Amino acid sequence: PDGRYFGPPGLPAPVGSAPEIALKPYDNVLIFRQPNWELQRTVILTGEVRLPGRYSLLRKSEKLSDIIQRAGGLTPEAYADGITFYRSRGSVGRIGVDLPAVLDNARSRDNLLLQDGDSVSIPRFSAVVNVTGAVNSPIAVTYVPGRTIDYYIRAAGGSARNGATKYAYVTQPNGKVEAGQTRFLIPYRPKPRPGSTIFVPEKDPNDKPFDLLSTAGSIAQVLASFLAISIALRR
Repeated sequence: PDGRYFGPPGLPAPVGSAPEIALKPYDNVLIFRQPNWELQRTVILTGEVRLPGRYSLLRKSEKLSDIIQRAGGLTPEAYADGITFYRSRGSVGRIGVDLPAVLDNARSRDNLLLQDGDSVSIPRFSAVVNVTGAVNSPIAVTYVPGRTIDYYIRAAGGSARNGATKYAYVTQPNGKVEAGQTRFLIPYRPKPRPGSTIFVPEKDPNDKPFDLLSTAGSIAQVLASFLAISIALRR
């Protein structure tokens, strides 16, 4: 009741040596949180590293490159480009990471700060590209350097009748997604890397097919109207 505190703040009282204080009605008991204390945070590292396993984070600033270094680095069979980085905290899910860039430069923006519950897996090299979705024969196609997404779709029997090849995209082995786009009026088609997956979506049933004759007729009507107005104004 007189507001006195017993014991230094933030430190546990020694067992058996702390004074026993008889509490009285309306006393307030304040228990301080120990400075810099937190529950143990762990990440899981599996696959082609020399020492896979569960690792406790040693500091809040620990990054992806740090944990790989603690695991002894990658094995000779490791495929760094195929990393799977999964974050369960906040239901984030998979994060696309450029591991070769991280290993080359620790200042890379892909050198993520690790969080409790993160899992990292490094696979072996895979020399195939998986083709899925609305194609005639979903298969794994042998990787050919420099080939675009269209080559692999043709190798899988081409687009199915309901396939929307225009909107096909590739999930690169590191989790990053690339889709076709137009750059400076030039169509760009992504180039899959070994271990990637191509997906061809189905056409939207609500999309009407392009009718050349109907479109040409509409344009002709508009031009005829402009011509008629121009002639009328000249009179």
